[in-house]
Amino acid sequence: MRERVAPDAQMEYMLYQTLVGIWPAREPDAGERRALYERVSEFARKAAREAKARTSWTDPDEEYERALASFIRSLFDREEFLRELHSFVGTIAPSAAWNALARVVLHLTSPGVPDLYQGDELWNYSLVDPDNRRPVAYDRRAELLGELTGMSPLGDKAQAFPPLRLTEFSADATKLALIHRLLRIRTSRPALFAHGAYRPLAAHGERGEHIVAFARHLHANPPNAPQSAIIVVPRLTHSFAPDSPPIGDLWRDTIFRLPPDLAATHWLDAISGRDLDPSERASTDPALSIPVPISLVLSSAPVA
Repeated sequence: MRERVAPDAQMEYMLYQTLVGIWPAREPDAGERRALYERVSEFARKAAREAKARTSWTDPDEEYERALASFIRSLFDREEFLRELHSFVGTIAPSAAWNALARVVLHLTSPGVPDLYQGDELWNYSLVDPDNRRPVAYDRRAELLGELTGMSPLGDKAQAFPPLRLTEFSADATKLALIHRLLRIRTSRPALFAHGAYRPLAAHGERGEHIVAFARHLHANPPNAPQSAIIVVPRLTHSFAPDSPPIGDLWRDTIFRLPPDLAATHWLDAISGRDLDPSERASTDPALSIPVPISLVLSSAPVA
């Protein structure tokens, strides 16, 4: 006979973290709650067995696993707990979205070959297998992509749709729109992203530590036709932009410095579609780097 057991503190804490990570920003209905309970219960059983502390695949402790499932059930039956969970998730959801969009940009512009998992084109709150093996709703993705591009799923020109604003963090197509634009950028400059050099660009000012910036540069042949891209994304923005996108004047005096060899040109933000001329907002000296305000670069979208 085994001693009667209950979920330990470490497992309990992991469950709270899991619920925060998987809980949707909008309040789930009864059917969605049931699905969430089943998914979290299956995840917890797998996690407990693979930890091998109280149960395992080769020697399962059914009593412990029943106690674990019962504890999870009790959480979903406590309305006060669910209200607090939903409130907390609502507090951090915008900042989490900006962090995720920044990661998408870094993933698709940094040196190396990026990989995209099927199903990750939209916000994906999947846990480990078997949860991440659920069927992908390709029809929904094709519909959203058609709305973004003005093309039907069959590829013919369809009705034109207004551009998606990347400041709408909760919209299903926000991540898809960003991936679509970044892949088009990579397609238009394949050599730059395959072979271009990497140069970090330091940010300065009150919120300099909240910026990641770098340049990709390719010395082309002929020499007068080089290719360059500058990537600017935010990090850890919750401290100064908990409820709004980290754009515009929120960046105050924060700048990054554009090296002289990259400064004497106009720039196009291929994500927002905006033309950008740093010299319009900063004094220039051919021998010096040019300070570029982050408030200018991130004036309409949280990434550039």
